[in-house]
Amino acid sequence: MTGRDRVTEGRLVEVPTPDATGMDRRAFGEFASHRGELASYAVGWVSGGDERVGRLTIGMGAGNPGGGTFHMAVGVGEDGRYGLRLVDEPGPESVEVRNELGFRILTPAARNDEALDQHLMAAAEARGLGALALEAESLRLQGWIHQSTSRREQAHQKGRLRRRLRRGRSRCSAHLTANPDRPRGC
Repeated sequence: MTGRDRVTEGRLVEVPTPDATGMDRRAFGEFASHRGELASYAVGWVSGGDERVGRLTIGMGAGNPGGGTFHMAVGVGEDGRYGLRLVDEPGPESVEVRNELGFRILTPAARNDEALDQHLMAAAEARGLGALALEAESLRLQGWIHQSTSRREQAHQKGRLRRRLRRGRSRCSAHLTANPDRPRGC
């Protein structure tokens, strides 16, 4: 890429909030500088609720020294002014940014090991959030990388884990990830 920076808008996800009083929205995209630096972003917000906080996650420099994923909260203070602060805890946006970064940026660039690292971190974050669907998606992407790089046994293991998660057996997810050959009744 020469001369210009590029922002590629990704998908917009809109789902009703659990109590059906508003909408939870997430927008995703990618940024590539004219020098070839890559970043993924996710912006999330909920409308219709009492909380007035948005979430922003940016993944920059994956696999490079100093690179990482940064989480921010955007909100309105009591004085009516907007504020931005870094937060330690990842949210669902972080998981999706890691998966987007791995699948849409690193894998096409043949950086499969780095992409796999992003999907592993995404699965761990999803597990910490109790987000089974996001964890299952991370496992699917891990399996896809294993399959495309001729690591078929690892791909089959990830597929088995994903199917177990999709059946709602969350109590087993941490054990299965650490011990895929010993399901312990899951």
